[in-house]
Amino acid sequence: MATVDYVVFKHHRKSNGTYNIKYRLTHRRKQVYKASSHYVVDAQLKPNMTIKDYVVLKKINRDLEVMRDNIGAIGFDLDHMTADDVLQRITESKEPVDIDFIKYCKKHLDKLQSDGKQGTHRARRSAVNHLIDYTKGSLDVNKVTTMFLRGFENFLKKPRIIARENQFGGITKLNSKGLERSGIFKVMTNIRTMHNMCRKEYNSTGNILVTANPFEYYDMPVPIKSRKKGSDLSIQDIINMRDADLTGRAKLGRDIFMLSFYMCGLNMVDMYESERSIVDGRLEYSRSKVKDRRSDEGFISIKIPAPALPLLEQYTSEYLQRRYSNYTNFNAAVNKGLGEITFYHARHTFATLASKEFGHSDRDIGIALNHSSEQSVTSRYIDTDWSIIDKIQADVLSLISANDKIEV
Repeated sequence: MATVDYVVFKHHRKSNGTYNIKYRLTHRRKQVYKASSHYVVDAQLKPNMTIKDYVVLKKINRDLEVMRDNIGAIGFDLDHMTADDVLQRITESKEPVDIDFIKYCKKHLDKLQSDGKQGTHRARRSAVNHLIDYTKGSLDVNKVTTMFLRGFENFLKKPRIIARENQFGGITKLNSKGLERSGIFKVMTNIRTMHNMCRKEYNSTGNILVTANPFEYYDMPVPIKSRKKGSDLSIQDIINMRDADLTGRAKLGRDIFMLSFYMCGLNMVDMYESERSIVDGRLEYSRSKVKDRRSDEGFISIKIPAPALPLLEQYTSEYLQRRYSNYTNFNAAVNKGLGEITFYHARHTFATLASKEFGHSDRDIGIALNHSSEQSVTSRYIDTDWSIIDKIQADVLSLISANDKIEV
């Protein structure tokens, strides 16, 4: 077995008072040496000629770790190699490889899109856009240091003008107020994920191209715990919204909000992306967020109440995708139309009313909302029995109008 360490020879003291540190490889009872690029003086050495200078020792140990990894990478061929051969193999210089982290991230985004993972693609594309804003478009992966991340975080906090693609494929300039802690946390989490993936792709035993993990010493911002939305909307608020005489973007926001409320908190992304179908008076689709992670593909079937049918017929996925070039623009238009409240008030209000007004269990409400955490429950009986959802839906909708009540 080959081993490697360092040695400083006392009789190798140069005329300027320095000693060159040698790397020593021992293999098959033979020792061979290679000069390092590091030098020390007497003040950096202990009496037994070992290094006491921490900074130098850290550099030497890092080199030794790489050589030991290279020995491990040789495998079974090691038994048939001489000590000189092994030393040459583990110390041979490699051409430096430049890895542009921005290019890597863009390649990763393209794969997410081709795999149909639109939700993940949107979140990580937003993080990459912020990174491009900060770096002006290119970034050596080995320059992503802890100090770089702290500078990037400070950049995200500041107001600035950003350029983003609009629904027509052009570029729109927007005023950004700067991100709060929760927004910064999301950006940094996605950057960390992509950086870890980059390290995993390019690094291997004995061939470390991405040399450090900058997130090891970076303190991630702690996100502010969001309050539970929806609890501050009353039954009368929902009725007033439903009955309001609106036009334009305000009407769009209201219609999409009510469609979600009627359909047990149907997510906006599923309105835009999912392949929905109407079968025997029920809406059937697979939830985009979890269809690749659940054995049932996030499939759900929900009864269509009378007031929801014209909305489903008007706002089909095909119509929304023709009108809005991407989900981000659709989402922005809806939330601008809603004004003071957000789209997710519909989903949270539905769940809150089901719990507080009728005492439905968290588990059953989770089934109605198609939560991924309910997969094990769903797999047992939900494919053939949708009565739990029907009952919750009928109860909640009975609160806003007798005409909306669904018989179960």
